[in-house]
Amino acid sequence: MLEHASQLTEASKEFLERFGAVIQPHVHSEAPTLDPDEISGAMRIFSAGLKRLDPDCDYFTWFRACAIIFNESHASGEGYRLFDSWSATGAKYKGMRDTKATWKSCRLGHSRPLRMGSFQYMLKAQGHDWREVCAEAEYEEFEHINNENTK
Repeated sequence: MLEHASQLTEASKEFLERFGAVIQPHVHSEAPTLDPDEISGAMRIFSAGLKRLDPDCDYFTWFRACAIIFNESHASGEGYRLFDSWSATGAKYKGMRDTKATWKSCRLGHSRPLRMGSFQYMLKAQGHDWREVCAEAEYEEFEHINNENTK
């Protein structure tokens, strides 16, 4: 599977352009600088929050949890292991092959990525207190996220 236009042959590009496709060159963007403390804090929040969420939830909710962890961990192996170990606690768990495929379907740089605020919303929608999650995680930085939503 091709990931970007630079992998097309000249003949393929010409064929596509005849039908009106606009082929733009691939622009390499630099990977974001990872702040280890920020990622560590996010992983603690996820660990505390995932204990409250049912891994046998509907697929949409399960995928959202994956996408949030993927984005906040910058697609790290630590993030994947957390997602997989949480998923494995459910009866619907099909194995690492399934969770790895879902993880790989996520992309950094999405125009509207799911982030920590979405995780907070998921917890609140299921009746969980964000402040309790932060306290259990011993991480205060995320307590400010959408505090007006916890009222």
